[in-house]
Order: sequence, then structure tokens, then C-alpha cells
Amino acid sequence: MKEYLKRELNKTYLVLSSEDSGYTETYEIGMLTNNEPERILSLHVLRMDGAIEIYYDISSKQTLKDCAGRAKLSFEVIKKLFEDISQMMKEVKNYMLDMGCVILSLEYIYTKEGDFYFCYCPWGKGEVLTSFRNMLEEVLGLLDYHDTKGVELAYHLYQEACKGTLCIEKILEEHDEKTENMKILSEEELYSNYEKNVELWGEDSLEVNKLHKEENEIDKKKGILQRVINFFLKKEETPKAEEEIALREDRSYGFSHEAKEEYSYTELLRPSESGTVLLGNMPCGRWKLRPLFSGGEEFFVSGDDFLVGKKRDSVDGFIGRETISRIHSRLFVKGNRLFITDANSTNGTFVNGIQIQPGEEVEIFQGDRILFADVGYECYNSL
Repeated sequence: MKEYLKRELNKTYLVLSSEDSGYTETYEIGMLTNNEPERILSLHVLRMDGAIEIYYDISSKQTLKDCAGRAKLSFEVIKKLFEDISQMMKEVKNYMLDMGCVILSLEYIYTKEGDFYFCYCPWGKGEVLTSFRNMLEEVLGLLDYHDTKGVELAYHLYQEACKGTLCIEKILEEHDEKTENMKILSEEELYSNYEKNVELWGEDSLEVNKLHKEENEIDKKKGILQRVINFFLKKEETPKAEEEIALREDRSYGFSHEAKEEYSYTELLRPSESGTVLLGNMPCGRWKLRPLFSGGEEFFVSGDDFLVGKKRDSVDGFIGRETISRIHSRLFVKGNRLFITDANSTNGTFVNGIQIQPGEEVEIFQGDRILFADVGYECYNSL
């Protein structure tokens, strides 16, 4: 596809030519020029020597790729981008256009004053879900890694695109609902109580956490992000034991946990609630998670996939607490070894006081202590 930029007086245009494309003009160009959908770049057409050149008005606009090169993509930007994509998709449908002709590469998505505009090219048709996946992979590489909400939303969208289903409006609504219902632990709640953190986790973990708050650890987080992407792509094998130990030493963020007299109510689902076997009634689970404080119930983990969270009908280990995400963490057994991953939870999962990254597989050993947000367990082998 031939393309170039052209400036005329106070206007700047992106020009795409149908030369060598074999395109035969249809109603689409007339539909676009006569109606000017709000989220599609304004355009006009020149016809020369049997070829068509479309002039897209990009005056005072910047590509999303250029913007992301100067500042990482935040939650607000990602949410607005997909709100505008959702609006654009409705316009494409209303004007009987083809969604496959919208170029979803960040080089062809333009922004001005917080709004996003898209390039519709009649001879550039592609497979819609593939285009979405490719765009989201670009987005994943440009995230603000410190923006938990943005990371979670982007990964959720990417997961749905990989499944072959992408209902953007529904995903955005679910994310808004989750944010409204979730209590976000404050910085003080997470990190302030130094003495009690020492009492619970020991000084070594605090020293590790202190080191990992240094600015030079940002580069390491980029590597961690790639492992998260690989997790969703299912391209990465389980790290070897020695690699896993190194990962645990590289993990950032500590956790200050204040012991409470009353432990939040935790239960395992009954078969009548979800069809899930009550693991506590099994003859003998290999691994147990024992509550650190009185009032909690043990989790017996012996299956391949054991989900912990507060969405009663979707998890094996239910924790009825507002700081817990709907699907908070995943535990699983490989051979005789127990592993845990964080499922993009809002308030995090911590092993021995050190936060693990979403999608990172961490091996759990006898006596390790796990925090799901502010709910603590100790792990031991029941055999």
C-alpha cells in the first residue's frame, strides 16, 4: 500500500493510494465522504490514472504510537481508546461499512485533545480479531507498569481477543463495576507498619523490599511484564527451580500486614453451589493453606487448578472480603510441587512479604506465608 504525507496550506494529510492494490471502487467511499462518521478520519478522494488516493485530514493530530513514545499508556488513555473504538465500531455498522477495513495499528490511530480517530481504507481489509490482537500486543508493550488498573484492563481485553470474543462495552462495564466494588488498599495500609511487618515476615524481606523500591528496578519490571505477556500467550514454560529462586529474589514491593483479632470469614464452595468438589472433604490433600489468624478455614490444594477469590461461583477457595478480587490468585500442583500466580488482582498476592507479579509462576515451599491482599495463610505439606 503506497502512502505519504502531504501538506497544503494549513492542512496536513495522510495519503493512501490504491495503486497496485486491484481495488475497484464501491459505495464505501461515497458513504464516508457524505456522512463523515465522528470517529473515522475526515477524508476526500482524488482519482488519477485509474488509481484512487484518499486524503485523510490529520491536521493537529498525532499518532498514538508517537504519543506512547513520549509517555506510557495509562488506564485513562486505554479506557478512552477502547471507548472510542466501541463508538467507531457502531458507526461502521450503522453505515454498512466493513470493520476489517479499519487499520488498527497504532501508527494509523490518531489522537487530538484526548479523542481518537481511525483510518478506514477500503483496499486494506484484514481479519478483525487478528487486527485487534496485534494492536493489543502493541499496547501491552507500551503500558505504564505502575498503573495496575491500566495493566489489568489491557490484559483483560487481550485475553478476550485471544479467545476469539471481544465485547468491548461489556468488558469496560465489568471493569467499572469491579473498580466501584473494590476497596483499594492505601499506600499506608500496604507499607506503613514497619515493626509489625518485621514481626510477621522478618527483617530480610524488608531489606529486599527496600532495595526493590529503587528506581533502577524499573528495567527489571519490563522483563517481568514480558513474562506476563508470555503467560497469556502460553508460550513460557514453568521456570526451573533455580530460576524460580532468582525470580523470588528479584520481586519488588513489600507488604505491611497488621494482625487482627478476628479473621475474615473464608469458606470452600459446596458442590451444590458450583459443582466444585469440596476439597476439604477429600481423603488427604497434599498441600494445605492454614490461616495465620484464628477464625479462618484451611484450604486443601491437590488439584491442577485451584482459584482463590471472592466470586463465589467461579472459585474453589472463597474469601468473603472486599479487598479480595473476584479471581485473585491461582494455585496449582505440578508433580509434587505447588505453584501460585496472581490473577491481576487489585491489591496483590504476596509470598513471604514480597509481591509477585501477575502471571508469574512462583513455587511455594513448606512454611511459606501467602497474603491474598491482607488475608494471610501459611503453607505446609499435609503428607
